[in-house]
Amino acid sequence: PWGDFSGGMHPDERAQPQASPNVPIGVTVYYRAPEEASVEVRLVDRETFSFRLGDVPETGGIFPLRSDIEVYRTPVVEKITEEAYEDDYPSIAADGNDVYVAWQAYRNQAEEILLRRRSNGVWSAPEKVTVQPGDLFGTSVAAGGGQVTVAWTEKAGDAWRVASRTRTGAGWGPVEVVTPQMGSHLFVKAAARGTDVHVVYQAWRGGASGVYLRSRINGQWRSEVALSNPRKPARSNDWSPAVVAGSDGAVWVAWDGSESDSYHVY
Repeated sequence: PWGDFSGGMHPDERAQPQASPNVPIGVTVYYRAPEEASVEVRLVDRETFSFRLGDVPETGGIFPLRSDIEVYRTPVVEKITEEAYEDDYPSIAADGNDVYVAWQAYRNQAEEILLRRRSNGVWSAPEKVTVQPGDLFGTSVAAGGGQVTVAWTEKAGDAWRVASRTRTGAGWGPVEVVTPQMGSHLFVKAAARGTDVHVVYQAWRGGASGVYLRSRINGQWRSEVALSNPRKPARSNDWSPAVVAGSDGAVWVAWDGSESDSYHVY
Protein backbone atom coordinates (compact mmCIF):
# COMPACT_ATOMS: atom_id res chain seq x y z
CA PRO A 1 0.00 0.00 0.00
CA TRP A 2 0.96 3.61 -0.60
CA GLY A 3 2.21 5.54 2.37
CA ASP A 4 0.65 8.86 3.41
CA PHE A 5 1.63 11.96 1.49
CA SER A 6 4.28 13.93 3.37
CA GLY A 7 5.81 16.30 0.86
CA GLY A 8 6.36 14.25 -2.29
CA MET A 9 9.92 13.22 -1.54
CA HIS A 10 9.61 9.52 -0.70
CA PRO A 11 9.24 6.93 -3.52
CA ASP A 12 6.61 4.98 -1.56
CA GLU A 13 4.26 7.97 -1.08
CA ARG A 14 0.90 8.13 -2.81
CA ALA A 15 1.29 10.36 -5.86
CA GLN A 16 -0.48 13.71 -5.62
CA PRO A 17 -1.56 15.95 -8.53
CA GLN A 18 0.52 19.11 -8.67
CA ALA A 19 0.42 22.12 -10.94
CA SER A 20 3.23 22.21 -13.50
CA PRO A 21 4.13 25.73 -14.68
CA ASN A 22 4.50 26.10 -18.46
CA VAL A 23 7.36 28.43 -19.24
CA PRO A 24 8.08 29.27 -22.90
CA ILE A 25 11.68 28.44 -23.66
CA GLY A 26 12.04 29.75 -27.16
CA VAL A 27 10.59 31.55 -30.15
CA THR A 28 11.40 30.79 -33.79
CA VAL A 29 11.20 33.68 -36.25
CA TYR A 30 11.56 33.18 -40.02
CA TYR A 31 12.78 36.24 -41.90
CA ARG A 32 14.12 37.31 -45.26
CA ALA A 33 16.33 40.37 -44.92
CA PRO A 34 19.86 41.57 -45.75
CA GLU A 35 22.70 40.76 -43.37
CA GLU A 36 22.99 44.39 -42.24
CA ALA A 37 19.34 44.53 -41.09
CA SER A 38 18.70 44.82 -37.37
CA VAL A 39 16.21 43.05 -35.12
CA GLU A 40 14.84 44.75 -32.02
CA VAL A 41 13.25 42.63 -29.29
CA ARG A 42 11.06 44.07 -26.55
CA LEU A 43 10.43 41.86 -23.56
CA VAL A 44 7.63 42.36 -21.04
CA ASP A 45 9.06 43.83 -17.82
CA ARG A 46 12.58 43.48 -19.18
CA GLU A 47 15.11 45.46 -21.15
CA THR A 48 14.95 45.89 -24.91
CA PHE A 49 17.83 44.55 -26.97
CA SER A 50 18.74 44.49 -30.66
CA PHE A 51 21.25 42.78 -32.91
CA ARG A 52 22.35 42.72 -36.55
CA LEU A 53 21.35 39.60 -38.47
CA GLY A 54 24.90 39.36 -39.76
CA ASP A 55 26.17 39.13 -36.16
CA VAL A 56 24.52 35.73 -35.67
CA PRO A 57 27.09 33.14 -36.82
CA GLU A 58 26.26 30.18 -39.05
CA THR A 59 27.14 27.91 -36.14
CA GLY A 60 26.99 28.92 -32.52
CA GLY A 61 25.00 31.90 -31.29
CA ILE A 62 24.98 35.30 -29.57
CA PHE A 63 23.93 35.90 -25.95
CA PRO A 64 22.49 39.34 -25.22
CA LEU A 65 21.19 40.64 -21.86
CA ARG A 66 24.12 39.22 -19.94
CA SER A 67 23.53 35.79 -21.49
CA ASP A 68 19.92 35.61 -20.31
CA ILE A 69 18.95 35.39 -24.00
CA GLU A 70 20.33 32.99 -26.62
CA VAL A 71 20.00 33.69 -30.36
CA TYR A 72 20.79 31.05 -33.02
CA ARG A 73 20.26 30.57 -36.73
CA THR A 74 17.99 27.67 -37.68
CA PRO A 75 17.20 26.21 -41.13
CA VAL A 76 14.05 27.55 -42.76
CA VAL A 77 11.43 24.80 -43.14
CA GLU A 78 9.00 25.11 -46.06
CA LYS A 79 6.15 22.80 -47.00
CA ILE A 80 6.26 22.52 -50.80
CA THR A 81 3.48 19.98 -51.38
CA GLU A 82 -0.27 20.62 -51.51
CA GLU A 83 -3.24 19.21 -49.63
CA ALA A 84 -4.71 17.60 -52.76
CA TYR A 85 -2.29 14.62 -52.52
CA GLU A 86 -0.62 12.32 -50.02
CA ASP A 87 3.08 12.82 -50.76
CA ASP A 88 6.13 10.57 -50.26
CA TYR A 89 9.64 9.67 -51.46
CA PRO A 90 11.20 13.06 -52.28
CA SER A 91 14.49 13.49 -54.14
CA ILE A 92 16.49 16.66 -54.71
CA ALA A 93 19.13 17.99 -57.12
CA ALA A 94 20.70 21.33 -57.99
CA ASP A 95 21.88 22.89 -61.25
CA GLY A 96 23.75 26.05 -60.38
CA ASN A 97 21.49 28.03 -58.03
CA ASP A 98 18.33 26.27 -59.21
CA VAL A 99 17.01 23.49 -56.95
CA TYR A 100 14.67 20.72 -58.11
CA VAL A 101 12.55 18.51 -55.85
CA ALA A 102 10.62 15.52 -57.19
CA TRP A 103 8.25 13.32 -55.24
CA GLN A 104 5.55 10.68 -55.48
CA ALA A 105 1.96 11.94 -55.00
CA TYR A 106 -0.96 9.65 -54.19
CA ARG A 107 -4.60 10.39 -55.00
CA ASN A 108 -7.63 8.38 -56.17
CA GLN A 109 -5.96 5.00 -55.70
CA ALA A 110 -2.98 5.83 -57.93
CA GLU A 111 0.34 7.69 -57.89
CA GLU A 112 1.85 10.46 -59.98
CA ILE A 113 5.34 12.00 -60.02
CA LEU A 114 5.50 15.76 -59.43
CA LEU A 115 8.35 18.27 -59.63
CA ARG A 116 8.99 21.80 -58.37
CA ARG A 117 11.91 24.12 -59.11
CA ARG A 118 13.23 26.84 -56.82
CA SER A 119 14.85 29.64 -58.84
CA ASN A 120 15.81 33.12 -57.62
CA GLY A 121 14.25 32.31 -54.24
CA VAL A 122 10.81 31.46 -55.69
CA TRP A 123 9.21 28.03 -56.02
CA SER A 124 7.50 27.16 -59.30
CA ALA A 125 4.06 25.58 -59.37
CA PRO A 126 4.11 21.76 -59.20
CA GLU A 127 4.59 20.11 -62.60
CA LYS A 128 3.32 16.65 -63.49
CA VAL A 129 6.19 14.50 -64.70
CA THR A 130 4.21 11.34 -65.38
CA VAL A 131 1.72 11.44 -68.24
CA GLN A 132 -0.93 9.45 -66.38
CA PRO A 133 -1.42 8.03 -62.85
CA GLY A 134 -0.24 4.50 -62.18
CA ASP A 135 1.31 2.10 -59.70
CA LEU A 136 4.60 3.90 -59.00
CA PHE A 137 7.36 3.71 -56.41
CA GLY A 138 10.08 6.20 -55.56
CA THR A 139 11.79 9.10 -57.33
CA SER A 140 15.26 10.30 -58.19
CA VAL A 141 16.06 13.63 -59.84
CA ALA A 142 19.25 14.70 -61.60
CA ALA A 143 19.98 18.17 -63.01
CA GLY A 144 22.74 19.71 -65.10
CA GLY A 145 23.37 21.78 -68.20
CA GLY A 146 19.98 23.47 -67.92
CA GLN A 147 18.14 20.13 -68.03
CA VAL A 148 16.41 18.08 -65.34
CA THR A 149 15.72 14.34 -65.50
CA VAL A 150 13.37 12.53 -63.13
CA ALA A 151 13.49 8.72 -62.79
CA TRP A 152 11.04 6.42 -61.02
CA THR A 153 9.86 2.81 -61.00
CA GLU A 154 6.44 1.81 -62.33
CA LYS A 155 4.48 -1.41 -62.50
CA ALA A 156 3.89 -2.77 -66.01
CA GLY A 157 1.90 -6.00 -65.97
CA ASP A 158 3.52 -8.28 -63.42
CA ALA A 159 6.90 -6.53 -63.56
CA TRP A 160 8.46 -3.31 -62.30
CA ARG A 161 10.50 -1.17 -64.67
CA VAL A 162 12.48 2.07 -64.45
CA ALA A 163 11.19 5.03 -66.43
CA SER A 164 12.46 8.59 -66.80
CA ARG A 165 11.51 11.90 -68.34
CA THR A 166 13.64 14.95 -69.11
CA ARG A 167 12.74 18.64 -69.30
CA THR A 168 14.92 20.93 -71.40
CA GLY A 169 14.46 24.56 -72.33
CA ALA A 170 11.98 23.39 -74.97
CA GLY A 171 9.79 21.60 -72.41
CA TRP A 172 9.18 18.01 -71.37
CA GLY A 173 10.30 15.17 -73.61
CA PRO A 174 8.66 11.74 -73.85
CA VAL A 175 8.64 9.17 -71.06
CA GLU A 176 11.51 6.73 -71.67
CA VAL A 177 11.77 3.17 -70.36
CA VAL A 178 15.30 2.83 -68.96
CA THR A 179 15.43 -0.87 -68.10
CA PRO A 180 15.97 -2.95 -71.26
CA GLN A 181 14.27 -6.16 -70.11
CA MET A 182 11.35 -7.25 -68.01
CA GLY A 183 11.70 -8.15 -64.35
CA SER A 184 11.57 -6.37 -61.02
CA HIS A 185 13.61 -3.14 -61.07
CA LEU A 186 13.48 -0.96 -57.96
CA PHE A 187 15.34 1.61 -55.82
CA VAL A 188 16.41 3.85 -58.70
CA LYS A 189 18.99 6.61 -58.23
CA ALA A 190 20.18 9.15 -60.82
CA ALA A 191 23.06 11.60 -61.16
CA ALA A 192 24.01 14.13 -63.82
CA ARG A 193 27.19 15.79 -65.05
CA GLY A 194 26.19 18.45 -67.53
CA THR A 195 23.47 16.98 -69.74
CA ASP A 196 24.72 13.39 -69.32
CA VAL A 197 22.63 11.30 -66.92
CA HIS A 198 23.53 8.08 -65.10
CA VAL A 199 20.83 5.84 -63.63
CA VAL A 200 21.41 2.89 -61.28
CA TYR A 201 18.89 0.40 -59.97
CA GLN A 202 18.40 -2.96 -58.32
CA ALA A 203 17.09 -5.79 -60.50
CA TRP A 204 15.96 -9.32 -59.73
CA ARG A 205 17.29 -11.73 -62.34
CA GLY A 206 18.01 -15.44 -62.19
CA GLY A 207 16.78 -15.67 -58.60
CA ALA A 208 19.19 -13.04 -57.27
CA SER A 209 19.28 -9.27 -56.86
CA GLY A 210 21.99 -7.28 -58.62
CA VAL A 211 22.92 -3.66 -59.31
CA TYR A 212 22.91 -2.24 -62.84
CA LEU A 213 23.79 1.04 -64.56
CA ARG A 214 22.54 2.79 -67.69
CA SER A 215 23.93 6.09 -68.92
CA ARG A 216 22.51 8.63 -71.36
CA ILE A 217 25.43 10.28 -73.12
CA ASN A 218 24.83 13.06 -75.63
CA GLY A 219 21.13 12.25 -75.56
CA GLN A 220 21.55 8.52 -76.34
CA TRP A 221 21.10 5.67 -73.88
CA ARG A 222 24.09 3.35 -73.67
CA SER A 223 23.87 -0.39 -73.06
CA GLU A 224 23.17 -1.61 -69.55
CA VAL A 225 26.20 -2.39 -67.39
CA ALA A 226 26.00 -5.10 -64.71
CA LEU A 227 27.95 -3.94 -61.66
CA SER A 228 27.50 -6.86 -59.28
CA ASN A 229 30.16 -9.54 -59.11
CA PRO A 230 29.08 -12.26 -61.61
CA ARG A 231 31.00 -14.88 -59.61
CA LYS A 232 29.41 -14.12 -56.26
CA PRO A 233 28.12 -17.15 -54.32
CA ALA A 234 24.60 -18.44 -54.82
CA ARG A 235 21.94 -16.66 -52.77
CA SER A 236 24.11 -13.53 -52.54
CA ASN A 237 22.30 -10.28 -53.29
CA ASP A 238 23.09 -6.62 -53.92
CA TRP A 239 20.68 -3.74 -53.35
CA SER A 240 20.16 -0.05 -52.50
CA PRO A 241 22.58 1.57 -54.99
CA ALA A 242 23.77 5.20 -54.95
CA VAL A 243 25.52 7.08 -57.78
CA VAL A 244 27.56 10.24 -58.34
CA ALA A 245 29.23 11.60 -61.47
CA GLY A 246 32.64 13.24 -61.25
CA SER A 247 33.90 16.24 -63.19
CA ASP A 248 36.46 13.97 -64.90
CA GLY A 249 33.72 11.89 -66.49
CA ALA A 250 33.98 9.01 -64.03
CA VAL A 251 30.82 7.51 -62.55
CA TRP A 252 30.95 6.12 -59.01
CA VAL A 253 28.35 3.66 -57.72
CA ALA A 254 28.06 2.27 -54.18
CA TRP A 255 25.66 -0.39 -52.94
CA ASP A 256 24.86 -2.73 -50.10
CA GLY A 257 25.38 -6.46 -50.54
CA SER A 258 25.49 -9.82 -48.84
CA GLU A 259 28.04 -12.50 -49.55
CA SER A 260 28.72 -15.67 -47.55
CA ASP A 261 26.34 -14.58 -44.77
CA SER A 262 28.18 -11.28 -44.39
CA TYR A 263 26.96 -7.74 -45.21
CA HIS A 264 29.24 -5.21 -46.90
CA VAL A 265 29.23 -1.97 -48.89
CA TYR A 266 30.77 -2.14 -52.36
